[in-house]
Amino acid sequence: MRDNSCFFVKHILLPFSEEQKANITAWAAKPENAGKDVAAYRKNMVNAITVYEHVNGEDDLSRPMTVKQVFDIVKSEMSSLKASPRDAERKFDELTYKYNTDPGAFGTGTTYMVKRDDPEGHSGYVEEFYDAAMKLYNDGYSVGEVLPEYAITEFGVHIMYLARKVTPGYRELSDYLTPGEYKTVRETFEEKLRTTKENTAFESWQNERINYYRDQKNWVHTYKDRYESLYKD
Repeated sequence: MRDNSCFFVKHILLPFSEEQKANITAWAAKPENAGKDVAAYRKNMVNAITVYEHVNGEDDLSRPMTVKQVFDIVKSEMSSLKASPRDAERKFDELTYKYNTDPGAFGTGTTYMVKRDDPEGHSGYVEEFYDAAMKLYNDGYSVGEVLPEYAITEFGVHIMYLARKVTPGYRELSDYLTPGEYKTVRETFEEKLRTTKENTAFESWQNERINYYRDQKNWVHTYKDRYESLYKD
């Protein structure tokens, strides 16, 4: 990184149900609610969100939880780890797999990059998510800490976590990509190169097999006329 204009956050999403989202949209569309604060209406609906802990990849429907219960658990488990960014990231990732519903948030090391000076574009995120991320950065929270209040967007409740601040300069191959120390720079390069070589080798083998079978007499049959309509614009 050439400068410190960006930083990284993670989050746990506790979503509104499809019915709740539809209710919010319907409320905002009513003429009598024109000009009213939809954010306040969303906030009033947070208590109606039902959360289920994920067990073996499935929702544990026997134990419904509220947003407050989950938020209290996350804060409690994270509070003693802020002095160790490595342990904090690993614990937050564990809690992500336990409660989160945002597919983009899964995977160790996965983070969302935020531009510090982008108040209009919000770094491509919804405004409330961006504002919560900026609060983590600007209010002096350390890497590994959770924002003591959650953000509420059109998608639901976001429990925000400061994943990494950028230090300008180069990284050594032995440096870890994130405080959680999952992968080094070298391991990441090796993984990408290995994947590229594997894909190239497979594509070469695949083309060789296709050409081989195509050259064998009566092995490949084509039905051009039968499927001609599929090729028409």
